[in-house]
Amino acid sequence: MPPRPKQFRPAFQRTRAAVNFAADAARGTSTQRGYDAAWRRLRKAHLIANPLCVFHLAVGETVAATVGDHIVSIRDAPERRLDPSNLQSLCKSCHDRLRQREQAAERMGQGVGAALFGQGLGAPETSKRRPAWFRKTFVPVTVVCGPPAAGKSTYVARQAGPRDLVIDFDRIAVELFGAPPAARVVGLTADQVGDVLRARNDRLADLMWRKALGRWPHAWLIVAEPDAKARAWWADTLGAEVVVVEATPEQCLARAREAAQRGDERGDDIESRIIRWFAAYQPRESDTIVQ
Repeated sequence: MPPRPKQFRPAFQRTRAAVNFAADAARGTSTQRGYDAAWRRLRKAHLIANPLCVFHLAVGETVAATVGDHIVSIRDAPERRLDPSNLQSLCKSCHDRLRQREQAAERMGQGVGAALFGQGLGAPETSKRRPAWFRKTFVPVTVVCGPPAAGKSTYVARQAGPRDLVIDFDRIAVELFGAPPAARVVGLTADQVGDVLRARNDRLADLMWRKALGRWPHAWLIVAEPDAKARAWWADTLGAEVVVVEATPEQCLARAREAAQRGDERGDDIESRIIRWFAAYQPRESDTIVQ
């Protein structure tokens, strides 16, 4: 067998080990990132009190948890670093898959919230998801929020009039790319997500002109939005009413399973996204709650 030819590396090109070392140095130590002794004590107490993986429990499986995971990351909410209500128990495989999805979303420019819910108040792409140029609309708008499989589309279908405009990310994705409905956002590329958001924003922008008054009696915008600040943004910016479709995690999980049995593809991580939505949900007094 002939010897492998030598590989020459330019002097300015760092080795992979050097790159990894620099990245670790930039991140800082675990203590500097917030994972200090106080955090370790809290994590240990949480796992003792909650020893099973919540994602597996949601599908009726019993798997021991080994990771105490921040529902909202320290980076996004440093004040909740030691908040017991911001922790969930996960097995290592579920935790690793969750981190991979979040990292993929960040590479796509969506932010963690976008990967999980389709919208994210603190996401880098806020300019597309909530453009600064939005203003109050001439056509009345109702923003319908809620977790996956809560029945948002069903509620709108029952409430909307025949001439009303319904604006829904999933519907637009189907129109543009033929993607299966119901939260297949995870199957879209970054460019496709941008195309859908631009189309959605164009439809919302049409409502901000006086000429829209005679075209649509009412408009309905369907978004997930577990964050109270995000829902307040829609209400204040568009002058919209915000409705939250009330459902329990058990109801949403049951509906997702029933849809899967009917062959309605809803995304392979919908159950984890349902759990994450409820974990991140913040009530808001001005919201209208419906069932």
